[in-house]
Amino acid sequence: MSCLGVARDLLQARIPIVECACFEGKELEAHHAALNRAADNHHVAAVVGAGWDPGVLPLMRSAFEMLIPRGHTVFHRHPGLSLHHTAAAAGVRGVKDALAGEYRGSDGSSQHYVYVELERGMALAHVQAEIAADPLFAGEVTQVFQVECLSDLEGEEGLGVVLDRRGSAAPTARTRACCWRRASNTSLSRPASCSTPCANSPVCAGAHTATRWDSDCHSRSCAAHPAARQ
Repeated sequence: MSCLGVARDLLQARIPIVECACFEGKELEAHHAALNRAADNHHVAAVVGAGWDPGVLPLMRSAFEMLIPRGHTVFHRHPGLSLHHTAAAAGVRGVKDALAGEYRGSDGSSQHYVYVELERGMALAHVQAEIAADPLFAGEVTQVFQVECLSDLEGEEGLGVVLDRRGSAAPTARTRACCWRRASNTSLSRPASCSTPCANSPVCAGAHTATRWDSDCHSRSCAAHPAARQ
């Protein structure tokens, strides 16, 4: 049975739902509209888009744009990014070991991602500067990330995501916010959906996106209150 079919059966039984189906664009809009009709018909609540994407990732992108209002955002996914040990990064003082991966953008430009496990007390900024100056990485975009344990990273599979917001005008011209994540959508969606407020308020019948749960419920509560109609 489809995701929508299961959701409709639960709503028909008056069971509120929190779901994290992965849809985009018009498909997401149609899914949301169908759940909203079912939830309204059966006077029960549904929280949709309560996973990683849609869900947490759009929230992070909005937060980066709020913190750096004037700038541009670089975002891309790189499924199955192959990582390999790199002597160039591992040879930097304070680095216990390092893994590197290369991603080629749609414009043909090459971008390097280097994951380093550092010695205790070593500053990441120093390591980033040393790696950026190495001839292997010089002249190309290189992101350096610190990880606790490289062996754990080597065993991971799934979707790599980089979200990079760069300021382009004062006072945030030199400000930069960067987030990377390497995991499957399922592993990220599970904790995200579990942290969503339970859909159990009778005044919140209908479907709501997870990011607007509180505001949607408040507006419906006000509209339902006798004082709001005076």
